Amino acid sequence: MSGLKIGSISVGGFIVACIIALILSITVIPQGHAGVVYKRSSGVQDTTLSQGWRLTSPMDRVTAYPISTETVKVNAFNVQTKDGKPLVIAMEYDYSNQLEKLPYIYNKFKGQDADTIEAGWLQSRAKKASLNVFSKYSVLEVFQKQGEINAQIQKDFTKMVEEHGFSVDSLTLFKRLLTHLKNLNNLKSRKNKQKPKRKNALRHLKVNQKPSVSNPKPMQKQTNCFKPLFQKSLLNTKHLRNGTENSQR
Repeated sequence: MSGLKIGSISVGGFIVACIIALILSITVIPQGHAGVVYKRSSGVQDTTLSQGWRLTSPMDRVTAYPISTETVKVNAFNVQTKDGKPLVIAMEYDYSNQLEKLPYIYNKFKGQDADTIEAGWLQSRAKKASLNVFSKYSVLEVFQKQGEINAQIQKDFTKMVEEHGFSVDSLTLFKRLLTHLKNLNNLKSRKNKQKPKRKNALRHLKVNQKPSVSNPKPMQKQTNCFKPLFQKSLLNTKHLRNGTENSQR
């Protein structure tokens, strides 16, 4: 009986161990993703795992990357136009990982997951493309050529990331940029309208100030007070001349 009990316990333990090992060997690849397998013995495998439940070794490391279209939002950041005007923009883009290049992506980014790559390397490339494009346009041109700028940023961004295994489907600047530019343009037009008014006001002040500056009346009042003394001195000189003439005669 004791031998049977020991045998049944060992069999039961073996079954439990098998079940645990089976559970640990099951890897779930989400829908729209593919898994890159890293084996400690041989490194990154060239073949990837498709979506669904897959059996792998418990010692293997599996990283899933999206191969369907993913939407990524880039938070607001600063750019500068050709004429040195700062602008705040935000954007979003749709991208996917190229299935055949997933092992390369895993090696290049040292096993980082998709979220880390999106928040780091991909976001920095999107910002770099935006900075390069906006630096070629003035504020007025940015307001007038939204579609052209959007297309150019997408083109440059795609060129930067495509060779590394990322496909960009679309890129869109947020509407808040349009609103910001409209407000900036309205403010600029208001300033231009106010300039003639200020010039007219300055001219009006100068015209009003001219009589007060060139008004000779205060000076006349000061000179009038010296007229009696001046006339008296003239009379004295005349009397002296007459006296000298009479004495000579």
